[in-house]
Amino acid sequence: MEFDVTPSETWITVTQKTATSVTLLAQANTATTARSSTVTFKQRDGVATATLTVNQAGAQIVVTPSIQILPVSKEIGADAESVNVTVTANVEFDVIPNVEWITVTQETATNVTLQALENTATTTRSGTVTFKQKGGAVTATLTVNQAGKVVVEPAIIYVTPAGNDFNDGKSWNNAVKTITYAMFIAKAGDQVWVQEGSYSESFSMKSGVSLYGGFDRSENSIDDRGTTRSVIPGDFFDYLTAPTLIDGFVLLRGGTVSNNLTVNNCELNRALRVEAGTVTYSTIKTSGGSYSSDNLEISSGGQILNCRIEASGSQSSVPYPYVNAITMNGGRIEGCIMSGVLYSGSVDWGYLVYYIRCRGSNNYIVNCTFDVIRTGGFYPSHGFWNGDGSLTFFNNIVLHQEIGFSVPNNVGSLSGNNFTEADVFSIDHFFLNDDLSPKSNSPAVNAGNNNYVTLDKDINGNPRIQNGTVDAGAIESGY
Repeated sequence: MEFDVTPSETWITVTQKTATSVTLLAQANTATTARSSTVTFKQRDGVATATLTVNQAGAQIVVTPSIQILPVSKEIGADAESVNVTVTANVEFDVIPNVEWITVTQETATNVTLQALENTATTTRSGTVTFKQKGGAVTATLTVNQAGKVVVEPAIIYVTPAGNDFNDGKSWNNAVKTITYAMFIAKAGDQVWVQEGSYSESFSMKSGVSLYGGFDRSENSIDDRGTTRSVIPGDFFDYLTAPTLIDGFVLLRGGTVSNNLTVNNCELNRALRVEAGTVTYSTIKTSGGSYSSDNLEISSGGQILNCRIEASGSQSSVPYPYVNAITMNGGRIEGCIMSGVLYSGSVDWGYLVYYIRCRGSNNYIVNCTFDVIRTGGFYPSHGFWNGDGSLTFFNNIVLHQEIGFSVPNNVGSLSGNNFTEADVFSIDHFFLNDDLSPKSNSPAVNAGNNNYVTLDKDINGNPRIQNGTVDAGAIESGY
């Protein structure tokens, strides 16, 4: 019997047919859904039929691993900065910075936050961050380019007595006239150079500005200056929020050295308060006397370092007065040569004069040389009084004890009590040179305690510790 073969769908075709065999071809199913077709085998010129049903599966979905990020490149400034990255991925991934200055601070399947540290160098730097498939090879890469730090050279503002405040102050020939105006136009980080001479104005320092005096206008740098200093009144130190410097001046009135202020290479006269500030490599001259007067006061963490202090006190007019040449209330004196004269009245009631009076705690006197003398008085003048305070007293040389300069409890007489442990060296002038440096045979040589030393240099600018152990006193001998 002859028959016909008829597929119901065009994706099936008859490729071969015999009386006993039929070959069909099903085309590939590119859709993702299954499909069906029937093939009818029908008697030619008759009614006999047979049906074949062909069910073809949908195409299998092949997923290609993919990680895409935005941005793929990021330009940032020198300051620390966060970088947000949007991620589109069909696989799990790890985030791997290839530089230490980039870290991952937050990570989800769709968002990653990176943190770049500040670039303190002046050159640009680049780093990459790899987004890598876990257990696979698919990656995406972010490049971060960070700018270098922009270094702004400090401006120099010039001041001369013959200047003019209508000038811009950018050179000696175009200098301004007053320090007041120079401070007005200066910014933090700037320097003000002041020609030698006297300036009668009162002015306020500006935070972060360095004020240098003593120029003769021939200098190319601060280090070219000689020993001449400019003269200013003083009494102008305000509360400062950034490190600020005064260098190369004579201050007729010492005033207050407040927090963040350093006074270096200056001469300070009359009453002076060092309140949380620092005075270094300067000469301090205070003298006078009146009831309860404090000619030099150091408090609130103030420091006087490697200075020459000429502080005197006298009193002779009122019963039971006291005069303190120096008062300490939470301060430090280190590496200084201390001189002065103490005078007390000679009446029946006596007049008490102290070179240093300590109030409160955290008072330190370390590696100083005391060359203070006493004259006159019915009651003796004293070196120290700490009846309402305490003092740590180490590595010091004390002269003139034989005429009444009393020191803490383990050497000489004691004026007061409550001193902390002390290591005092009382040395005759026989063991010192004219500049008060120890001679080679001095007991002060290599006799100090290094644990109390905080300075690298002595008052003369030489290494503070030589041959392993610090000398006592302000000057390191080198022996």
